[in-house]
Amino acid sequence: MPFHKDFGALTGVGTFEIEVPKWTSPLCIEYGYEYLNRVLYMFWRVQGTRHTFKISMLDVYHLADNDYEGHIKEFLEGFRNEYIGWIHQGLPAEWMHEYYEEYKHFIEF
Repeated sequence: MPFHKDFGALTGVGTFEIEVPKWTSPLCIEYGYEYLNRVLYMFWRVQGTRHTFKISMLDVYHLADNDYEGHIKEFLEGFRNEYIGWIHQGLPAEWMHEYYEEYKHFIEF
């Protein structure tokens, strides 16, 4: 389900570019940080979209070997596969339409 975060409420807001196979290149990622229950989270989104993803910095350190760019790249590769699956299913859930509209200019087929 889509999740929108006000980036004006985050700290350390910035951008970086990454190359992700079968996505428009380069892809610009916006990110920022916020503490939730004393845990630091990184919030990020593809520039030009509103849907926001998040990962705790503990997970970045432990699961992604402190490689947040690699984590985002891997995540987006998997997200693309899910997105295409939703299209083949005919976008059966209303929230899938929002994803479709936000990402149709970024994902290559």
